[in-house]
Amino acid sequence: MLGGGGEEEEEVPHSFMCPILLEVMRDPHVLRETGHTFEKAAIEDHLRRYKTCPITGIQLKDTTIVPNHALRNAIVDYVE
Repeated sequence: MLGGGGEEEEEVPHSFMCPILLEVMRDPHVLRETGHTFEKAAIEDHLRRYKTCPITGIQLKDTTIVPNHALRNAIVDYVE
């Protein structure tokens, strides 16, 4: 956004941020058991090590992750 003669950085929506990396996600994936979304590489690494949800800490029975296409498209639209 422009204002006051200079550029101001717009705040990125919280839902675009990976809770593990604290960065904008490029490849968001949903952890099926909890419904939380993470950057794919970050959640894969976490699940390999701990098999817990990084947000809740609960032990997971199902560590399946699936792409979050809607969120990915929203992030791409926002960045462009």
